Amino acid sequence: MIVACGENLIDMIQRQNGAYYPVVGGSAVNVAMAIGRLGIPAGYSMPISSDALGQLIIEAFEKYGVGYLPAMRVERPTGLALVSIDESGSPEYAFYRHGAADVGVAEDELPSLNRQVQLLHIGGSPVLGNDLCGDKLLDWALRQKLPLSLDPNVRPKLIGDKKQFLRRCERLLALCSVCKISDEDAEYMYGLTTPRLVADQVLDQGATLVVVSSDESGSPEYAFYRHGAADVGVAEDEL
Repeated sequence: MIVACGENLIDMIQRQNGAYYPVVGGSAVNVAMAIGRLGIPAGYSMPISSDALGQLIIEAFEKYGVGYLPAMRVERPTGLALVSIDESGSPEYAFYRHGAADVGVAEDELPSLNRQVQLLHIGGSPVLGNDLCGDKLLDWALRQKLPLSLDPNVRPKLIGDKKQFLRRCERLLALCSVCKISDEDAEYMYGLTTPRLVADQVLDQGATLVVVSSDESGSPEYAFYRHGAADVGVAEDEL
């Protein structure tokens, strides 16, 4: 089983007529559902609200075969992200996550993972960058003693203390098998945009494999490991 840990929320996406419609979201939630759709045993480990929006997340998990691992749901509300599209076609986000189910997490709300779990995926700044829950999540993840993957999923508006966020990422990267990082993540974290320089930075911190994506396309473009690299339709001199 692969278990995902990270934010859960509802994206309220604006239609052309100005109305909003709800979509289950959160980077870790999306990873868990993608794994389930591939037919691989998947689980999700963060608290989910008992409210109606939390129920939408649970129903999506049931649809895609994702197990909800905490012992119970919580009374705190589901976080929201309002997503509108600007004139250039890029999304703009407004977050409403104060006191949300996955932000006010207590240590006893996180499950102990058993030997059936082969990988723990952690993503990203909405919880790892939040100073109320970031260290709790970090300590819990390290106690599981499992292979790790990390997606920093940087959302600057949701990061309390940048130095603390980077510290938590560094602790995880020291043990990571895989890190997926976008060009915008890397620019915020390290001031770097060239994929090879980004990969070298992350590999030096301990990761075994680094996948660098573009926020413009959202798709992986480069994969780097300690002794080589692979690219998707990109010339070597562009790396």
